[in-house]
Amino acid sequence: MSKLFENVTSLDVNLSSSSNQAVVYANGLNQVAININFIVTDKYDNQVMLTDEQIRQCVFVGDYNLGTVLFPGQSSDGWVASTEPGDFITTGDLNTSLRAGDTYTKELTDSSDRYQGITYYMSCNEYHAYSRTFCGFISPDNLNTYVTSAHGTQFDNGVVLTPLPEISYDYSELTFLHTEPASSEYGQHHVEQVDYYVSLPSGSIKKGEVDLSYNQLYYIQHYSSTEDRYQACFNVGEEATWTLTLPDGTRIPVEYNKRAGQQSLVCLKVTNGASLYALDQGCRSTIYDAYGNHGHLEFVTQNSGSTIKLYNA
Repeated sequence: MSKLFENVTSLDVNLSSSSNQAVVYANGLNQVAININFIVTDKYDNQVMLTDEQIRQCVFVGDYNLGTVLFPGQSSDGWVASTEPGDFITTGDLNTSLRAGDTYTKELTDSSDRYQGITYYMSCNEYHAYSRTFCGFISPDNLNTYVTSAHGTQFDNGVVLTPLPEISYDYSELTFLHTEPASSEYGQHHVEQVDYYVSLPSGSIKKGEVDLSYNQLYYIQHYSSTEDRYQACFNVGEEATWTLTLPDGTRIPVEYNKRAGQQSLVCLKVTNGASLYALDQGCRSTIYDAYGNHGHLEFVTQNSGSTIKLYNA
């Protein structure tokens, strides 16, 4: 196998921010973006521009103190380097236009050279009460030879990541509120809607997903000869409208997710609905904060479908 290049004239590792240190929650989901920048040349000192595929094959994250490589997807004391960005990246100033495992090329100020690089996403799934420092590795020949920025080397530099214990949210720590009833008329039907919202004590819910075994509409009761009751739960997301279709074909638009960063449920009372069947399968949801810490929730129907209570799932 011929070498991709002969010399490395620059090798730098950074966090896309002004600091070389960051924290990461040890939940396996929170990620910190590590950028590895480099310049390589041929034997005549002419810069060699590697292809995207070549960069992925020859540039890796390593342990700064041990001088060892962390191959993508392999765990090292709970630390995993990935080319796949997840939903919970917390490093500031991240180039969000990059796709999974993307490489990049940038001009250098006052220089004819351009540095190339790749972004890895580092996560931790085991909590340890100590930090770990990561460096860069680059090899022209499948690691038969390599250059690293590990401790004591020519390009000595690294970034320090400190794990934090994972947070599991208890329902008692969350805020669970409901609005006053709002009324509307659709033909012969009078509709009363109460919105319920789950929110974190600080910050927004980054992601909240209803259990896949449930539909949005999880409760129907033919409460009386003139009133039906419905309850529905929705994934956290943008404000939208869901349509409840009654047995007589009347379509009732139901707005939800009217509060950004909170999980939305609705409780409906509909007159003259004449529901043809009952449904009471309960509802469970998993919510995540901006760092991938989560809570498993269960919403329980009470008072014959007129109220909703929150518990741990």
